[in-house]
Amino acid sequence: MTNTYVTNEEDGQIKYYINGKKLAHGDAMVVGADGRLEVVKQKDLAKYIADRNITDAIVTVNGKENTGIDAAMMLQGSAATINDQVAQTGRPVAQIHIFNDMQVAPTPTGNNTIGLQKPDVQNSLQILINSGAFSSGGSIIGHSEGAFNISAVIGRLDSKDYINASIYLFGGAHSFSYPDRVNGWNDFYNPNDRVIQGAHVGTESRNAMNPEVIRDEPNKKSTYIKFINGQNTVWGSSSVPAGGAGSFLNHSFLFNYQDALRRNYKLNRGR
Repeated sequence: MTNTYVTNEEDGQIKYYINGKKLAHGDAMVVGADGRLEVVKQKDLAKYIADRNITDAIVTVNGKENTGIDAAMMLQGSAATINDQVAQTGRPVAQIHIFNDMQVAPTPTGNNTIGLQKPDVQNSLQILINSGAFSSGGSIIGHSEGAFNISAVIGRLDSKDYINASIYLFGGAHSFSYPDRVNGWNDFYNPNDRVIQGAHVGTESRNAMNPEVIRDEPNKKSTYIKFINGQNTVWGSSSVPAGGAGSFLNHSFLFNYQDALRRNYKLNRGR
C-alpha cells in the first residue's frame, strides 16, 4: 500500500494533493479499508458518515504551522496507535482527520484575543457531531491550535448537549475544558513546551479562570484528567531543555505528544 503526496503552487499558495485529490483547509482525510488515505471534501462529510453508518469515529485535528503532509503524518501516526487497539478488540473504527492549513489565517472573534479561531475546521467538526459520528462512542484528538478549535466547538454546545466521545488534547492552546459535555476529557502537557506555557490551560496564569476544572485528578462532576510530562509519565523529547536548541520539539505532536497518545490512549471511549 502506497500513498502519494504532491504539492503544487497555485495562486501564490501551496496546494496539497493526497493520492491525486486536492486537500483543502477544513477538508477531511480518512483511512480507507486498504489503508490508503482518501480525501473527503467538507461538503461531503455528512453523506460520508451517513452512507457508512459511522457512530464511533476517531477524529484528529492538527495544530498550527502544519502542512498537508504534516496532517497526513499525524493521521497515520495516530492510526497506528488506534489500530493496535482495534487488533485487541477486533472492532474496526472510522479514522478521520480534519485538515487545519497553516496558510489560512485565524479569525479572532468575541473574547478570543489570541486569534486561533479556524471557522472551517470548527464547521467540519460540527458537521461530524451533527451527523451522529459520535453517537455511540469514539474519540476526538487535537494538537495545539487544533485542540483550541475542538474546545471551541464543544464550548458552544448547549450545556445539556452531550457528545459520547472522549477528548484527547495535546499541547492544547485552549483556555477552558468541558468534561461535563463529553465521555471524558484528557489534557496532555510538557512543562518544557514553551509554545503554550504561560498562556493557556494548565498554567498558573490560567488556573484561576476555571479552578474547578484545572486539576490533576478526576473532578467530582465528570472525568477530567490532566497529564503532565514528568509528573504522571515521561514521553517523547522531554529531555530537551526548555529554550535550548531543539526545544521546539517539546511542542511537536510527532516528536513529543504522539508518544503520550501511544502510552495513554484507550479505544474503549477513554476508559
